[in-house]
Amino acid sequence: MPERLYQLTYLSNAKFDLPKSDIEKILEASRRNNHAVGVTGLLIYCDGVFVQVLEGEKPAVEKLFSTISDDNRHDTVDIIAHGEIEERIFPSWEMAYLETTPDEFDDRVGLKGTLDRGEALERLKGDESQIKKVLYDFASSLADGGQASTSD
Repeated sequence: MPERLYQLTYLSNAKFDLPKSDIEKILEASRRNNHAVGVTGLLIYCDGVFVQVLEGEKPAVEKLFSTISDDNRHDTVDIIAHGEIEERIFPSWEMAYLETTPDEFDDRVGLKGTLDRGEALERLKGDESQIKKVLYDFASSLADGGQASTSD
């Protein structure tokens, strides 16, 4: 019997300015590896900050998150939310990608025009309803043809 679905969302800082080619390599590897273990999700990159959602069976998500946490391209990895879910928010994407500006991020999350990591954590951490709203908003924008690179 398959395990229940599990979702983990984290926020981290890029250690240095990542060129687009590095992000493309991350996405290529993520899509290949995620497909093999049944993980789907979304990677958002905004002004040196990553927000990523991983969803799948718990052991696969936790193993992937452990690998991601050890990646030297970012640091200060903080889990925003995690737990069992009834259904995937990003079922069609091994790893959707959205690059956004602080102002666009502000429109979705309700920050004050700059992506202040501490404020983002305070607003999102532990507020499951706010996190779900933000994730569904991003998923809707991707489904509506928003600016995203997907693996469809």
